[in-house]
Amino acid sequence: MGFTQDFRFALRTLNKSRGFAAVAVLVLALGIGANSAIFSTMNAVLLRGFPYPHADELVIPVAVDTRLGTIGLAITYHDYLQWKSNRQVFSEVAVSEGLRTDLAADNGAPERVDATAVSEDFFSVLGAHPLTGRFFVKDDHLENAERRIIISEALWKRRFGSDPAIVGRRIKVRGTDRVVIGVASRQSDYPLGTQIWFPFISSDAEKDPVDNWEYEAIARLAPGVSLETGRAFVESVGQRNAKEFPAKRRNSATSVVTLHEAVVGRETKRALLVLLAAIGFVLLSATANLVNLLLNRAAARAREFSIRSALGASSARLVQQVLIEAGVLGVLGAIAAILIAYAIIKAVIAYGPSSIPRLEETSIDARVLLFTLAIAALTAGLFALAPAWRITRQDIREALQQSGNAVSSGKASQRYREALVVAQVALSLMLLIAAGLLVKSFGRLQHVDPGVRTANLLSFELAVSGPQYPEDEPKARFIADFHRRVDAIPGVVSSGAVGALPMGGGGFYLGRSFVREGEPLPPNGTEYSSMWNVITPGFIKTTGLQLMAGRDFNDQDTKDSAPVVIISQTLAKKMFPNEDPLGRVIRSWRDDNKPRQIVGIVADVKVGSLREQATGTAFVPHQQDPWGVLAYVVRTEGDPKQYVAFVRSALNSMDPNIALARVSSMEAIRETALAEPKFNMFLIAGFSLLALMLATIGLFGVIAYAVSQRTREIGIRMALGAQKNQILALVMNRGVRITLLGLALGLGGSLVLSRALASILFDVRPTDVSIYGGLFVVLGVTAMLATYVPALRATRVEPLTALRCE
Repeated sequence: MGFTQDFRFALRTLNKSRGFAAVAVLVLALGIGANSAIFSTMNAVLLRGFPYPHADELVIPVAVDTRLGTIGLAITYHDYLQWKSNRQVFSEVAVSEGLRTDLAADNGAPERVDATAVSEDFFSVLGAHPLTGRFFVKDDHLENAERRIIISEALWKRRFGSDPAIVGRRIKVRGTDRVVIGVASRQSDYPLGTQIWFPFISSDAEKDPVDNWEYEAIARLAPGVSLETGRAFVESVGQRNAKEFPAKRRNSATSVVTLHEAVVGRETKRALLVLLAAIGFVLLSATANLVNLLLNRAAARAREFSIRSALGASSARLVQQVLIEAGVLGVLGAIAAILIAYAIIKAVIAYGPSSIPRLEETSIDARVLLFTLAIAALTAGLFALAPAWRITRQDIREALQQSGNAVSSGKASQRYREALVVAQVALSLMLLIAAGLLVKSFGRLQHVDPGVRTANLLSFELAVSGPQYPEDEPKARFIADFHRRVDAIPGVVSSGAVGALPMGGGGFYLGRSFVREGEPLPPNGTEYSSMWNVITPGFIKTTGLQLMAGRDFNDQDTKDSAPVVIISQTLAKKMFPNEDPLGRVIRSWRDDNKPRQIVGIVADVKVGSLREQATGTAFVPHQQDPWGVLAYVVRTEGDPKQYVAFVRSALNSMDPNIALARVSSMEAIRETALAEPKFNMFLIAGFSLLALMLATIGLFGVIAYAVSQRTREIGIRMALGAQKNQILALVMNRGVRITLLGLALGLGGSLVLSRALASILFDVRPTDVSIYGGLFVVLGVTAMLATYVPALRATRVEPLTALRCE
């Protein structure tokens, strides 16, 4: 009965104080809603399991670059066979090869889809079952077997309208008719986004099992085997291979990571944890504001509580009333927080970077709801403790003797309020400095020269494949003819093609190690690491890549002519620091040690990302290293998008079964490269501004309350001759003291927090003096303005009115 009465009383009390209730619910909703939104993102990306049975048993063997300490998913077929042979560590191991393939349309344009060639036990490793039809069996992997494929549930629904007769249907993929033998359910979605699976043909891999790093592996740990044991086994295999093949396994090792780490990546995980910590600071600041609000409210109701206590109400009953009131605010705040979180989630999905895996799966599920309710309950409990504690320590006689409703707060209570504002100022400065560092980092990244002129540059990808292109020569003729047709389009300045576009825009990114001709291989000689890229004549001109010395490739650089290479400025400086590289010869054991003569030097280009340090790039003529999949660039006189239809028409006139894929502009590719740091910057900046607003409100509230508590004292001082500037200084002194202490603590906290940001900053020191100093001043001035308003109001108090104030 008592709880019901107190609940009704809380509703009536809050209804009478609608302004207070609205502010409290809003502050609570902002703090909890932002936390719930970021947690929902973490839930989708980091916490939510994969749709595979016993997914915790799945691991990914990886290659490790021992020089850089980086890991990559590419492994060799030789490694796979050795891992597969030990059933005591891995119960099953599967190998796969990522493909890009064109799916012909019955009517309309062909479509580029992500595909994977998989070994017989691939789906068994995942623990998957077909939605309809069957998975591959041993005979499907024979070279002379009928060409069969498996399609994903998503492709089956989207492209074939969930056709129940899809099994046995023939569809044209990679220029060849293939039979659909099954539909893979969502539990088979690996690698993520795969839409077609081909049978893996081992005879192709066996041609170069030790040095062909084109494959990926997935394994399931045997029962009772730990991740550490699996990692130790794979590392020991790598060490054995390094001894057996020293020339081909220099600077490389093998290890194991969890499926989660392979999909998400360490950098994304670190960035999300930083975001969660930042928004946690906002929630702490919001809680501090609510504590101060409720303390002020408790002080205003002190006489009411004292009267009720004198009439027989126990302290426990009064505390219960305060807790129920806080609980009502918490529930209302949680409901509003869900709405705010929903809006933020929609914005994150719409504007978040595509580089964050599974971001589109962000939603408010049961786990997010429980998190929201738990945070709301914890926050409500925290901001209710202070007024509850005040009630238990209140002197009833003293409260009843004071006139009016308010009771003066003691020094301890005032110090508590000030401590909360000090914490708010400190947290605000920490977030502001974090945001400042990210803003400066993003600014630096925006001004990085990618090495190419991005304006009016169209890009797309073609995969020249199918039975009509069985050898390199027909592919080369197709590519040359396509270039001529594109160049003939009115408004096209020039065109070219490349194996891998700058800034991670698409293609295959390969690494190579070179030695100078005439020098021995390591360990007796020195090798130089570099990116390996194939280009057609016209690529350098089309992209505006600066040719610093020598010549560009031309139509005479064919497979029958002398091997040549164009190297970047960084690679030239590394290999020939005090010599002219032109005319010199270099070779790579992964290029069959062909002696390639250097015919040109170009400026550095950002191949993988804008953040990367230039390691050097070697460009070779496409005709001397033919690739079936190439990224194309077309320089246009106007908006590149206006030329897409003309390019597609030229392609269809040559082969209607080849898809024009990944159509974009180089400007858009640059924006994509900036998307993740921009995303982090905007979120942290938004959180820091919210924290600044809360700290300003908190400081204003504490000083205003202190002025109201000292109104009589101020009146006495003014009656005795105190000047307005003296009253102003008296009030401002308290605000200055609070602000300086908060700023000092904030600087110390920022030095710690900035270390966590170091990995996502670019060309900015975590202890950048200009950022620290500038934001110290900004927050200090803001805090002083928040103090000045109530201080100015204190100087306008009429002494006679103040003397009558109790």
